[in-house]
Amino acid sequence: CLEASSARCRCLICGASASCSQVPVGWVSTAIRTDDWSIFLHQYSPYHNVSTEATYPQALFVTSTKDDRVHPGHARKMVAKLSGHGTAKDTTYYYENIEGGHGGAADN
Repeated sequence: CLEASSARCRCLICGASASCSQVPVGWVSTAIRTDDWSIFLHQYSPYHNVSTEATYPQALFVTSTKDDRVHPGHARKMVAKLSGHGTAKDTTYYYENIEGGHGGAADN
């Protein structure tokens, strides 16, 4: 986590090229100005707003194992959640490139 006194573990924000100790504490606190993290997530997060009553179109989630800005766990969790959804379970697709980075491209 970012600091020993942190109330929440924020390690999922760390990318492949950074350890959690390299991510500035102020980056998270200035990006999200709320004391209640769950209110923020439930307001804006597509993951937290998946509805059992909604019908979802086909979706393709593309990520990279070596993304140094967005952890591939975010895409993995969303795909897992939609895969258990009645209208999305057969039309949710996932591709994880083991090379490349945040742009998704690999040059080797």
